[in-house]
Amino acid sequence: MTQQREIAPDLQDGIDRKLLKQLKERFLEVNRGRLERMLSTLSSRHRMFLDSLPLLLHINHPSLPGYMSGATPCGVSGFTPNKDNLRAAQSISRSFVFHRKAHQQERIFSIFLMGSTGTVAHSDTSDMDIWVCYDPGLKQVAIDELQDKLTGIEQWADAMGLEVHFFLMDPIRFRNGVRSDLSGEDCGSAQHYLLLDEFYRTSIMVAGRYPLWWMIPAYDEKRYQEISETLLDKRFLKKDDCVDFGGISDFPAGEFIGAGMWQLYKGIDSPYKSVIKIVLTEVYASEFPNVESLSIVYKKAVYSGRLDLDELDPYVMLYRKIEQYLVNRNELRRLELIRHCFYFKVNESLSRTPRAGDANWRFQLMTRLVREWGWDEPYLKQLDNRKFWKVNRVRDERQELVQELNHSYRFLSSFARDNNIEALIKQDDMNILGRKLYAAFERKGGKIELVNPGITSSLVEDHLSFHYVRDAEHGINNYWSVFPGYLKTKEAKGREPIRKTRSVLELIAWCYFNGLLDQDTRLSVEPNGTDLTEHELQLTVQSFFQTNPEGAPYAAQQNFEHSAYPTQITLYINAGVDPMRPMTQKGIHRLSDQSDALSYSAFHHNLAITVDQITCNSWGEIICSLYSGENALIDCLVHYMRQIPPDGSIPLPRLDVRCYCTSRATSIANRVEELFRDIIACYYSGTRALNTRYILEIEQFLYMLQFKRNTPYVRGLRSHKDLIDCLNETQASYSPLVVDRNALSRHPLRVVAKMGVPGRIQVFYQRNSEKSDIFIHDEKGSIFFTQKQYFDENTALNPIRHFLENIQLRRSTLDQRERAPTGKVAYYEIKRNNRGDMQTDRKTFPPMETEANHHSVQAIAQTGTFGDVFYTVYCDNREFSQLEYGDALFAAVAGYIASLRRNRERYPCYITDLDLSQLDLQQGEELQTVQYLQHKEKLESAINQALKIP
Repeated sequence: MTQQREIAPDLQDGIDRKLLKQLKERFLEVNRGRLERMLSTLSSRHRMFLDSLPLLLHINHPSLPGYMSGATPCGVSGFTPNKDNLRAAQSISRSFVFHRKAHQQERIFSIFLMGSTGTVAHSDTSDMDIWVCYDPGLKQVAIDELQDKLTGIEQWADAMGLEVHFFLMDPIRFRNGVRSDLSGEDCGSAQHYLLLDEFYRTSIMVAGRYPLWWMIPAYDEKRYQEISETLLDKRFLKKDDCVDFGGISDFPAGEFIGAGMWQLYKGIDSPYKSVIKIVLTEVYASEFPNVESLSIVYKKAVYSGRLDLDELDPYVMLYRKIEQYLVNRNELRRLELIRHCFYFKVNESLSRTPRAGDANWRFQLMTRLVREWGWDEPYLKQLDNRKFWKVNRVRDERQELVQELNHSYRFLSSFARDNNIEALIKQDDMNILGRKLYAAFERKGGKIELVNPGITSSLVEDHLSFHYVRDAEHGINNYWSVFPGYLKTKEAKGREPIRKTRSVLELIAWCYFNGLLDQDTRLSVEPNGTDLTEHELQLTVQSFFQTNPEGAPYAAQQNFEHSAYPTQITLYINAGVDPMRPMTQKGIHRLSDQSDALSYSAFHHNLAITVDQITCNSWGEIICSLYSGENALIDCLVHYMRQIPPDGSIPLPRLDVRCYCTSRATSIANRVEELFRDIIACYYSGTRALNTRYILEIEQFLYMLQFKRNTPYVRGLRSHKDLIDCLNETQASYSPLVVDRNALSRHPLRVVAKMGVPGRIQVFYQRNSEKSDIFIHDEKGSIFFTQKQYFDENTALNPIRHFLENIQLRRSTLDQRERAPTGKVAYYEIKRNNRGDMQTDRKTFPPMETEANHHSVQAIAQTGTFGDVFYTVYCDNREFSQLEYGDALFAAVAGYIASLRRNRERYPCYITDLDLSQLDLQQGEELQTVQYLQHKEKLESAINQALKIP
């Protein structure tokens, strides 16, 4: 197109209709040129789609795509189908015949292509964004039906390999800033004027009314409303000829922040395009408040007669503005990256020699540009071979792209702070964007960084070598590394590996989720003293294809509306570790039938030495965690419980347990999975209280797990005595006791736990030589243990029976702060059958009778001034107060009791009744039976010690 004279209509002193007509023709000339350029790049099928599009929206015909009903809104303003339109429709349906309707209602105002369509950055593989502007008077039911028709047309286009996105536009609602929420193909509330700017500089009118904006001179953009009303009201322009989306004279500065967030979001999957757009936003922000938008530059060019389609190409204009900005700032490295992004977005390989007649306008335009940039043939070949780039080159490229995205965003954030500007983006949208950016770009320990966001088509390696490298100097900084190709240890020295990690599982995960592995990739390993074999490596890699067949997980948009949670957890036990090797080296063999992998053989060895956890979460993040050492498995288990609250607020993740080590791999995997399934059944099935205590044994240690206020706690215990002390603690509410299927196999606590009933006091006793082991399960599940001399059941149990009956009576009648246990105390004897298994025998006793030599010993406890507890003891109504006797209290009581006995016999004294009602309790705390028993034991021990009872 040749240079034409400038048109500068004077809209203040008078309006020249002839000039307005020339302006309109000039814009239409550019529009036709861009439309022809676009059609020239399309395949015949895609061109057929575009030729048929205005006719599809102009009429409702049952044989054409998208047909819903005869009442669907249709009729494109001012449209009369030409031979190309009719030929395209007949190629879709041979039976189609067009019948012109007299006085047809025109419900479709305009059809516009926008975005990269028709620009140098558009190719036959690009998608199409199409604005369909409709009559604002349409009712919602009609709009919905029109949307259904457009969806049908989208599906038809998709069937022919063309990705199309329609956007229904009400010009009045759009002018008023009514926008849809954030979605995959829309910028939601993030920007309005920036979107309008893009529309005005990129749109191609396919049919219908032209934009009124064309007719408002750039120098009068601030008077857009006034001038547009004048042109329409005084009939210089016909209302039915144009559509009004509004002016863009003043950019709200807050849009730059929302646009920056949006482009960062889009940059996760399309970094090249997003880098260009976010830098443009930075340029606009740097010009604020006197922003000269690209749409204004475009309008000025048309008004001044500069109609060269190459220079008016929206992407070329965009590049020119960024280029000028970066040259002025002397940021030439950034400029080179922008040129990369521009070149890759255009996707025209210039290093190839085009066939005769094949050098299209895009090829010629890009050739002229790269000559300007000084790019030579080898450099072009390097860029054009992008699909063959390997991981290190791709990782460097991604790092530059991410750095550029963050640079522009930091600039915009600083701009917002300096100008005290809030982003014009809904808080909900901001939260979603922020979370997705965090998931894509935030680095954290163990997180798998995905290095190929569409930079190259494949990173698959033919062969990968895994090497274990020992820290010869310190012995602590050992690591795994992976190299391309087949390398032995000597050959790898001095070479830079693709990746280093502490765990071989993290290294495998990194390779798999970044696409370096496929089913044909050969693997080798240099274990350097570890137990990893090529067979184990192969099995481990294959497991990733089984658990994650689609590769890196996809996160749906709605997942970012709330915090991330695990969706899949895979545990790898003993990766590269033979758990039996230390035992084999020491000549230790299995000496018993103890086959539990967590307490193996007579030595109770734990065979789960290390645990690698691969977690995929709802935000698409992949996180690797390594647990090692004697608490590896319990640490992993508690971490699982911390990630997943037991209240059902998130769904349970899929769980897989894998083990491929050289010894007992299957039984180890099964045992660990069994443990996790039991924990899940205990806390996450909704069948047990959340504060349930779970007891398990690993090696020679006992562990007690319990949730408190939705947070898991674990207690490591070295002996059964430590466990009993732990179970003796008070509980806020009834806490069931669950014993792991392989724990406490020969201990009475296993039976006590199984028999426990909420709200009841239960006494279990087992004769053990000359002593009796007594376990008292109280109303809240606390367990009190004591050991008494055994002569017969009466001598062992009567003191306890007498005490429990007295405090039950007292608690049910006197103390209103307590919730007394229900029902009578239940008594069980624990016995072993012929096979050695424990079982219980329920015991009943006749009412207790007062023995002739029985003495009543009652105690009252009170809280002192400094929080200490002091006692008053009554022996047959004789008072002994700590206020009177001080530290000699128990000696005085013992002396008195001894004086009552014939020949001063020495046998144990028992507390028969106890009052704790005067103790200070925390708000909401209730006394429970175990506290009475604890005070009883303390008092009896002190008195019997004074009596010199062993």
